[in-house]
Amino acid sequence: MNIKKYDYEGLIEGLKPQERFLFEKILYYHDKVSKRNNRMKIYSNLLKILVFVLAGGTTVVLGIENEGMEVLAKNLAIVFGALITLLTAVLSYFNIERFWMRSVSNHLKLNNLRDHFVFLYYKEEGISKNDLSNLFNDLNNITNQNIEYWNDVMVDTKKD
Repeated sequence: MNIKKYDYEGLIEGLKPQERFLFEKILYYHDKVSKRNNRMKIYSNLLKILVFVLAGGTTVVLGIENEGMEVLAKNLAIVFGALITLLTAVLSYFNIERFWMRSVSNHLKLNNLRDHFVFLYYKEEGISKNDLSNLFNDLNNITNQNIEYWNDVMVDTKKD
């Protein structure tokens, strides 16, 4: 049987109930993390690029030496500086890049778990109860690490 990228319907149909439950959970989390990765990448890069553009704009505006434009240039530079400060604070406070990198790490772990599941499924003897239990424990470890991460974030937020 040929499995197309991200098309596991044929495989799911042949699974036993526990196997199906686990594999569908893996695919669900994988899909959820994959979508979040794309959003976080866009947010992180967009905010950084905006800071760079504003910083460059500030330099250009401050370099304006036309008579009568100095006050406008100064005011624009102050606004740009305030926006840079705000965006930098948002990036720092929400630690968007760290969250994105953590999400990428989870995505890779889920890719590995999914592929390991498929590999075990196609073994001649199929997935043993021990293999299934180990896969379930691996998925729980990923989930528990996320719970610990968010608990730490909440504790850090309460300290502030």
